[in-house]
Amino acid sequence: MILEGPAQGVEDYKVVNPLRESTVALIRCKVIQIAADTEACVSVEYGLMLRPEKIYPGNYETILHVATELSDVKLHSETDSNLFTLPEGFRRPINTDP
Repeated sequence: MILEGPAQGVEDYKVVNPLRESTVALIRCKVIQIAADTEACVSVEYGLMLRPEKIYPGNYETILHVATELSDVKLHSETDSNLFTLPEGFRRPINTDP
């Protein structure tokens, strides 16, 4: 199953059968297909997309594989208000309350 349109939250990821399981920044995640040429490692527990990966066909039978991976993920900690202000109405993702 490939997601139709962008996921609206972690509940959308729960219905997708994972291709395999993985770990990113010591957080377990499930690799799911989110488009024909895109996979993502998603933590259903925390509602985080930890590693999206996309394949771009290139010239002369080459393929460009682009992956962006989160690192130094801190859960169950307070946000440093000196770094940025949280938008009004912000709610913590599920399962992250200390």
